[in-house]
Amino acid sequence: MLLTFCTRQDEKEGIAGVWILREINLQDGTIQNYPIDGTSFIRLYDNDNTYYYAELMTVGKETLIVPLRKSQYLYSDTIYKEEKNDDNLYMKDDTTMILQSQFFTQTWTRVTTMTEEKKQEIRDIVKNHIDKKNVNLTQYVLSTTERDLRSQVLLFHYIVIILILTVGATALYTFHLHKQKKSMERKLNIIEEEKENRPQLINDAIRKLEDNFFKSEYYVTLRHNIEVGKNMTDKDWTELEQKIKGIYPTFTSTLYGLYNFSPIEYQVCLLLKIHTSPSEIANVINKDISTISNIRRRLYKKVFDKEGSAKEWDDFIASL
Repeated sequence: MLLTFCTRQDEKEGIAGVWILREINLQDGTIQNYPIDGTSFIRLYDNDNTYYYAELMTVGKETLIVPLRKSQYLYSDTIYKEEKNDDNLYMKDDTTMILQSQFFTQTWTRVTTMTEEKKQEIRDIVKNHIDKKNVNLTQYVLSTTERDLRSQVLLFHYIVIILILTVGATALYTFHLHKQKKSMERKLNIIEEEKENRPQLINDAIRKLEDNFFKSEYYVTLRHNIEVGKNMTDKDWTELEQKIKGIYPTFTSTLYGLYNFSPIEYQVCLLLKIHTSPSEIANVINKDISTISNIRRRLYKKVFDKEGSAKEWDDFIASL
């Protein structure tokens, strides 16, 4: 049956406006209320069938926006559909919107207090970010004045990320020049010294990014897929890698600076970094749990040039 979408003005005005995530209800009955630690999500629908999706984070007195998506939406009967998204949206009433997914149900409520200036700023931030290519800095202050002035803490955080990336690139270059045992030991010592001398401000910033990730909609869905043993596609692995780089910018470069990982070995490391158990890793990549244990022990042997347990490799990954 062919589904015909309508775009009449009165239908578009029904969903038009700003909506904020209030609740996620999982299939097992678990309910997660938002915001969490000052973090939530917003959707902004315009009458021209365009919508903007972003994450809002409160850091001190500032509100940050993390652009996520800009696309189109359509209308059919009482159901709204977003482009490239199979989830159904419908309005429970004028103030409540329901997003129905295969794995969860989200409840969104209308925001009536946001000014047109704020709405336009969200549009501009998301649109400008999506239009750019290879943009690393994805957090913006949600205020024109605040964004121009920028908080010293946020600016320092950006500077630190650039410095860490520079250190990681230097470590990778050194690895290609020196492959002998002493060179490997020297690089491992450098990693340990950097961890010990890392300023508390950087540690606090990393913990904040970690908390946001493990409470995010993305992670909730990923955990469900892992628990049911759903295999990950190439696109899923690429997305997970980018999410991890957003929290730990030098994670990948540090790993490959120590050893030339195979695709499966690298996937094991990505899953270990987000606290996935060995049995869950075995299900995701279709390997026996004994194979996963052997991979972890083998990686420890190759990097540290001595025998070690799988748990010791897990601890090393967690420390990066």
